[in-house]
Amino acid sequence: IHHYQAMKVVCVSLCLLCVCVICSAQAPVTVHWPDLSQLEPDVRDQIKSQQDILISTVKDTQSTNAKLSAAYGAMGEIYHAYSLTAPARECYLNASTLDPKDFRWTYLLAKLDQQEGRVDDAIRRYRIVTSLRPELVVAFVNLGNIYLELNRLEDARSNYTSALQKD
Repeated sequence: IHHYQAMKVVCVSLCLLCVCVICSAQAPVTVHWPDLSQLEPDVRDQIKSQQDILISTVKDTQSTNAKLSAAYGAMGEIYHAYSLTAPARECYLNASTLDPKDFRWTYLLAKLDQQEGRVDDAIRRYRIVTSLRPELVVAFVNLGNIYLELNRLEDARSNYTSALQKD
C-alpha cells in the first residue's frame, strides 16, 4: 500500500511539473514600453498606434495564438525599425512562442542577435529558420556570413552553397 501511495505522489508531482513547463512555455515575456519622448511626433504616433493594437489584441479573450503572435510581431518590427531593440526582442520572443511555426519572428530574432553580436543565438535561430523554411535563401546567406566572420570557412561554404542551390 505504501508503494502505491508513493507512486501516486510521484505521478501527481510529474503531472504538476509538466503543467508548469507547458504553462511557462506559453507565458508571455513582459514587454517594456520604451520612452518615446525623444522621438519625432509621427514616429511616436506610429508606435503608440501599434501599442494600442497590441493591447487591444491581448485583452481580447477571443484572440488566437496566431493573432496574438502577429500583433506582438508587428509591434516588434516597428520597435526594431527605430532601433528600440530591447522591446523588439521581447515582442519577437512572445510572437515566436505563441506561433513557433511562423518563421518570421525567429528570423527577426536571429537578425537582432546577429546585429547585437549574439553569434551563438543567431546561429541557433537561423538553423531553426532553415528547418522551417528551407527555401529561404537569406537565412543560409546570413549563416554563411556569420561563419565567415568566425573563420569557419567550411561551414560558411556549406551555407553559401545551400543558398545558391535554393536560388
